[in-house]
Amino acid sequence: MAGLASRTPARRGAWLGLSGALLVTSGSQILKIFGLVSLVVCVFYVSGRYRRVGLMFAVLPALLVAMPVSDSEIKSAVDFSIVDKCAVIVPNQPYTPSQCYQDGWRSIAKQIGIPMSLKMVTDRADADPTGPQMLHCHETLHGLGYLTFESGYSIEKAIAWGEPYIHNCSNGYIHGSLERNLYSKSLAELHDKMDNFCRDWNIAEGTAMWISCVHIVGHAIAKNSTRDPEYRWLENLNPCLRIKIDQSMCWGGAFMEHFIDAEHVNKVMSGWDLKDAYAPCGDLPKEWGELARVYCGMEASTQIYKTVKEDTKAAFDVCDRDASESPEILRGCYLGIGKAIIAHEEMNPAKIKKKCADTGAGDRCFEYAAWMYANNTTNIPEAQTICEGSSVEGREACLKGTAEGNSAIENTHN
Repeated sequence: MAGLASRTPARRGAWLGLSGALLVTSGSQILKIFGLVSLVVCVFYVSGRYRRVGLMFAVLPALLVAMPVSDSEIKSAVDFSIVDKCAVIVPNQPYTPSQCYQDGWRSIAKQIGIPMSLKMVTDRADADPTGPQMLHCHETLHGLGYLTFESGYSIEKAIAWGEPYIHNCSNGYIHGSLERNLYSKSLAELHDKMDNFCRDWNIAEGTAMWISCVHIVGHAIAKNSTRDPEYRWLENLNPCLRIKIDQSMCWGGAFMEHFIDAEHVNKVMSGWDLKDAYAPCGDLPKEWGELARVYCGMEASTQIYKTVKEDTKAAFDVCDRDASESPEILRGCYLGIGKAIIAHEEMNPAKIKKKCADTGAGDRCFEYAAWMYANNTTNIPEAQTICEGSSVEGREACLKGTAEGNSAIENTHN
């Protein structure tokens, strides 16, 4: 007993010293102070002096370690300069603002965790709805979704983390998480479980989460079709028919992926032959339905807008000339030009309104840009400010479009 008693103060002192060291390395200034005090008292305790005081400080650090660290304390420990610098990067450079935000927040997430980073990204975007962090927040959350997969977390964990933010930044986090997971599958795997992926992840049919999931399944099929030497991407999309609820989102994701791949980007850079701009939208299987043609026309038009050097009037003229044979493709064309306008004008209603006014594109420009703004942000009041540029005759249709866009499922982010 005597031997045990003689070792007890040393053990307690060692525990106290370890607790103090842990507190000193914490992210909270308050805990650091207690940690330093604990280390000082440890010296007295081990030496046999002031043991009662030392015992008190032995218990106190344990209580403090159990205390939750507040958001403000975590934020104070984060170096935000790595993302704040992104706002001043000139667009269209090799290292884009979007990539800067993705890299910066991935680095921060490795320090404070993915859930807290999700909250911070969305809070910062919401605090500045027309600023650069809102403009790039969808891609930023995509990056955190990729990090989730790369860190070995399950899709179920990603869905739990992303559920509170499903309406933030066009659900970028879930898009990135599911996308990275499904891109790792072979075409055979995708086809085999086409109608079960979303259900197996316990996603309820018809919900916003379900819509995002079906959309990303379409992305994955088109993306993985590039591994097919014959690139039979349309044939590979036939199994989308097995998805019975929100099936059109499968086509939507696939067309988005197809028209933004390297081949089409190169076409834009070299000058896309606008006569074939909508191929293969007019030749889709009839059983795919009308919405498939709408989506096809919409995604093709986002690249057409670049081809005409962001001239809105010229872009709408292409719609009227080359897409008018099909009402569905024509509507998709108008929506796609609206989508391209709001993206190129940095989701800023004032800039969008000025762009439409300066190029003389008429009421169509205001109407479809406002429709798409409402669809992407769910912010009807701000979308309606775009309609202020319309003529008296066109304003009613524009305002009606904001309500329609807000409730539609044609969410346009990749």
